[in-house]
Amino acid sequence: MDNQRLSQSENFNPNPVYGLNEAELDIQGHRSWKARRTIWEKLKEESRCSGTWLKSCFLSIAPLLSWLPQYSLRKNAVGDVISGISVGIMHLPQGMANALLAAVPPVFGLYSSFYPVLIYFIFGTSKHISVGTFSILSIMVGTVTGDVVFQGSGAESNEMESESMRVAFAAQLTILCGLMQILLYVLRCGGVCRWLSQPLVSGYTTAAAIHVTVHQLPLLMGISIVKHRGVLAVFWMFLNIASGIGRVLPATLVVSFVSLVILAGGKVLNSCWSTRFPIPWELVLIIFATVSSVQFDLSGQYGIQTVGPIPTGSAECWIFFKKTISWKYFGVKTNSHSHLSLFLSLYLSLSLSPPSLPSFFFSQELFLTALALAVVGYGLQASLGMMFAHKHGYPFHSNQELLALGLSNSIGGVFQCFPVTGSISRSTVQESTGGQTQVTSLVSALIILLILLKFGPLFQQLPKTVLAVIILVNLQGVFAQVKDVRKLWNTDRLDLVVWVVTLLSALVFNLDLGLGIAIVFSLLTIVFRTQSARSAVLGHIAGTDCYRDLEKYANALQVPGVTVFSSCNPLYYANADQTFTSLKQAVSKGIKENPTVNPPDQQETQSAQHCVILELSGVTFMDSVAMGTFKSVSGTEHTHTHTTRRSVDILPEINRNRLPVTDSH
Repeated sequence: MDNQRLSQSENFNPNPVYGLNEAELDIQGHRSWKARRTIWEKLKEESRCSGTWLKSCFLSIAPLLSWLPQYSLRKNAVGDVISGISVGIMHLPQGMANALLAAVPPVFGLYSSFYPVLIYFIFGTSKHISVGTFSILSIMVGTVTGDVVFQGSGAESNEMESESMRVAFAAQLTILCGLMQILLYVLRCGGVCRWLSQPLVSGYTTAAAIHVTVHQLPLLMGISIVKHRGVLAVFWMFLNIASGIGRVLPATLVVSFVSLVILAGGKVLNSCWSTRFPIPWELVLIIFATVSSVQFDLSGQYGIQTVGPIPTGSAECWIFFKKTISWKYFGVKTNSHSHLSLFLSLYLSLSLSPPSLPSFFFSQELFLTALALAVVGYGLQASLGMMFAHKHGYPFHSNQELLALGLSNSIGGVFQCFPVTGSISRSTVQESTGGQTQVTSLVSALIILLILLKFGPLFQQLPKTVLAVIILVNLQGVFAQVKDVRKLWNTDRLDLVVWVVTLLSALVFNLDLGLGIAIVFSLLTIVFRTQSARSAVLGHIAGTDCYRDLEKYANALQVPGVTVFSSCNPLYYANADQTFTSLKQAVSKGIKENPTVNPPDQQETQSAQHCVILELSGVTFMDSVAMGTFKSVSGTEHTHTHTTRRSVDILPEINRNRLPVTDSH
């Protein structure tokens, strides 16, 4: 350390050289230049294939192969199993409830809590995100699938066909959403979520929560209404609900009220007794409501809508598991072909959704909705992933998350799942209950598989109104974002305008088109901020080396014969004329009000010259229009400036003396 300081002191020049231009400064400072490569050279380097490159590429695509061999059973197994069971229990009510939002049978919510979770277990990078159904995405799907109606002869057959068509539409949306996310991964667009500002996300999710609430009111009241789509759909739907109050079922209202009291009260108890293992009140409510529905025959006696049949597996599953365990752990030799035949026959005998590709006949009509689902889903996933990564100190690969989420959706769509993303509530529970790795996701998926295979029929008598209550109570955190309005009013009112415009556009034009309008408006605010050029004439504050805005500091005085002009905006075609018009006005004013004062012995020998210093340390870039405008200004009759130009930087030179100028004013 002492030798390093000695070396630095020896290299210190007590007489620094001023007035260097850019070329001289590059030589003096031994500037290093980045080698430029042609596109062909870049492609050639990227296409080089070696064993090491293939291995690293394969491990980066499937992170499971990197961290699973290093998995510590002693450190992580207990926490991952406990956390996986807790998250799996939450998947049950949330998956079934979000399936109602997506206008598909509840069992497909369980499928969406199983298949995509397994895919994310293999390809995901976050250790604390719980991938699965999410209410915001579900309601976006429901705005499309909810209007699908099959016109036929029989009412019962029409409803069955309509359900099949809605499932097919949801599967199409899911596959398209996944393919778009995979395309974004190929294009290395992991930073696309940066265009979703926090006010935009807050306003959009608040609007989505209002959509969810309005769509759940008919289930809470036990009435059926005509659903609308298009402009002002949510308002028309609310008017239909208000006009149908006379048809409300009292029994449904009672069940809704009792469920609300139980769940909201349980949430309050959990918040007061902040233990490591919170009571899963959603599961408690589901069990209580199911038992009550069976005991009092709520469906038959009072006409309350229930979940209905949930397919389950057969006993062959348990035989398969037993044989697999015996083969693996007891060394029983069998034919691999018989394994495959047994597996296929087992899968066909199970009542899980078989893989199938839906018809993409309506893909053009679904394109905008799928794009909105892809962007919003990834935005939520990335924000959650970055939050947990910063908190626990591990890397979060945004592009890899695009691939993981895209594969989860595209493969899940083949199994009739609807779009998934990271859930805020489940991810928080996964972290708080001790989850350390993605093994938690595997355990939660096994819990859902167990429910699908064995315990599905136990929930057939569950009232749908209970699921609606679960949805609304879990939206309390989203509605709490309304408090951001006061904060934005005090900090940045333009962000508040973004919040309000996003909310209104999502309510008026629905969630898909509303998102596009909100993003465009948010980008326009950036143009609005930068096109209003901020500039100032700086003066020297006596006794310091600081220069500040003359209009803000009364003791700041101009150096005689010198105009120090400061600009702190990017200079481009939208504000170049405004900025340099202000510069010419400042120079003209300086020539009149701040003339050069020459020494008495030089008044006749030297002509007066007015100097201009451009303080452009706050200018991040200049385009060609700004460069041309600057050239025209520097060549006017009022000023005479010597500048050197390199790339987009314009660094003025000052004759003889360089004044210390600060960039903050």
